[in-house]
Amino acid sequence: MIANLRLENKSFDCRLWPGGPHKIPAGIFALPRLPASGRSPGQRRQSRPNFRQISDDAIPKPLGQTNPCHFEKSLVGYEGCKISNFGDRLSVVHNVRPRPMSDTNVNLQQSEIKSMKDLLSKEEFFLPKPGNILHGTIINVSKGSVIVDLGSIGIGIVYPGEFYDNPDRMRTLKAGDQVSAMLIELENNEGYRELSLRAAQVTTAWQDIKELKEQDKIIETPIVNINKGGLIVEVSGVQGFLPLSQLSSEHYPKVEGGDTTKIVQALQKFKGQVFRVKILDFNENENKLIVSERAIQEEAVKEEIAKLKVGDIVEGTITEVTDFGAFVKLSETLDGLIHSSEIDWKFIEDPREILRPGDQVSAKIINLDGGRVSLSLKALKEDPWLTIDAKYQVGQKVRGRVTKIRNSGAFVELAGDIVGFIPVAELAGQAPQEALSAGQEYDMAIVAIEAKEHKLTLTLDKKN
Repeated sequence: MIANLRLENKSFDCRLWPGGPHKIPAGIFALPRLPASGRSPGQRRQSRPNFRQISDDAIPKPLGQTNPCHFEKSLVGYEGCKISNFGDRLSVVHNVRPRPMSDTNVNLQQSEIKSMKDLLSKEEFFLPKPGNILHGTIINVSKGSVIVDLGSIGIGIVYPGEFYDNPDRMRTLKAGDQVSAMLIELENNEGYRELSLRAAQVTTAWQDIKELKEQDKIIETPIVNINKGGLIVEVSGVQGFLPLSQLSSEHYPKVEGGDTTKIVQALQKFKGQVFRVKILDFNENENKLIVSERAIQEEAVKEEIAKLKVGDIVEGTITEVTDFGAFVKLSETLDGLIHSSEIDWKFIEDPREILRPGDQVSAKIINLDGGRVSLSLKALKEDPWLTIDAKYQVGQKVRGRVTKIRNSGAFVELAGDIVGFIPVAELAGQAPQEALSAGQEYDMAIVAIEAKEHKLTLTLDKKN
């Protein structure tokens, strides 16, 4: 007779030996059910199994049951039942009279008698949920799918649609590769666990990014693209942004006036290069990742700047000369800027005519605001404004060369490294661009002198 024994939500297909009534007593013994094909020719079917028993007086009563029986290799089951698992199918013996054994032959401790509930609770049944990250081994790769062995969880499948934006990724996969994938569907129409390699990569990538931020680690990232605001990077497969303001002084584009077109042009040379950065900020829900190259140097820079003060004279090497000045390398982590107006007391139209990369210079620190070092070369030279009263007086007629024209007026270079200014109000209603030409000399008259502010105001002579 075939019976179904259900213990703690587990079903066992069992064969009951003859000899009713057919009910499960307090103690039972399970034997393997031997299929007909498994018996040798002429083998007689046993009406009773051959087993050893011990007296019910030798063991405690489990779970409040009476008259329990215990047999070799058997386990006390739920509600006092004893089950031995000898294979996929179990045979259950019932109505067996216990045959006493000597207590000296068996030393059974209370701890050895366990309920089926306890035994089943020790088994680990992990049923994954969509969104879980699973790990497995690729067992087959074809044009239609990638099959993944997930061990006890089952067999997973990755469809080609996963690789629509990166077809080369599928071609790199091969049997035996260890992969991580996100469960999309527990069981699809084909009976597989449907997986996503890409989703798993993104999920684990954000976990990596979080750890990198918490540990304040320095990472290396390729520059994959450029825009007017900075550089596009990639960290663990996630694209991030490196703003202009977070570039190191070495990579910061030296563009006067912040011309967007020129900035983008200056950044193009970095595409494909690898930068060392730190995670500045991130938000997985907003798909936002901000990194900083400057942050790596900030601590060292702060320490060095703290040792400096305005008025100090420092030495360095010119690293780059632009329209608006020159950059000076003061140490491995610290740079300074000499603005074009601080190169000399006289007007400098093109800093490149005076300074060149590689030049060794001594300069005076004139400002340390904002964590930047502003330098001056002319501060180490004699100030011509200190003796201007001996050369020029208000009302004096002078001749000067126009060096630069602005909407508000024009700058004029006078003898003795003095630069004056003609306001638009002194041009008889004409625009500066109409009344004057850069590079030309004109007769003028001095209207005002402010030596402390280094200001000298001029007007055009009526003879011009």
